[in-house]
Amino acid sequence: NFSDDTPPQPPPTDTASWHDFLVFLKHSTADHPSAFNAIVGNIPNKSASFLTLCDLLRAFVDISGSSDGSICIDLLSAASGWLFWVNLRDIPEHVAVYRDLKVEQQDSPILVLLAGTTLAHGRLSTLLSYRLEGTGALVLVNLLNRLKAFLHRPSPPKVTHYCDNKGLVQQVNRLKSKAPAGW
Repeated sequence: NFSDDTPPQPPPTDTASWHDFLVFLKHSTADHPSAFNAIVGNIPNKSASFLTLCDLLRAFVDISGSSDGSICIDLLSAASGWLFWVNLRDIPEHVAVYRDLKVEQQDSPILVLLAGTTLAHGRLSTLLSYRLEGTGALVLVNLLNRLKAFLHRPSPPKVTHYCDNKGLVQQVNRLKSKAPAGW
């Protein structure tokens, strides 16, 4: 048997591409295909600035993350979305980033580094904006964990998460204040 079931090692960090990360992600989440599907999603990801995201994380630059959920009753569909972004003013001069911004990005102080959307599954009657936004937030956490391994970082990146769902924020704060034994 000449097949090799071991997951590929991440490429040298200076050559990491979105495709390299997807190969790493697929193999590193092989036991949890739903994690891969949640990150990659059903709709193509916005990954043109993935190399910039990697450069910023390697340089320990703080970035931001946002998640959202949406239900469209008339179309009988629901989705979760997530994105990583940075304010261009917050990028230190010493950090080598790909500053080849498209024309539409040059007028905005915000650079979207990576974004994705996945269609929600389940009964429409049980899908709430609260749950969908929470799913997007969990994708951010899972993605950060995989990026940490991919980039060989000693610690997780610092990301400020923005959430506009009051119910989700209250629930997360409630869970944080009552962490179960063993955490």
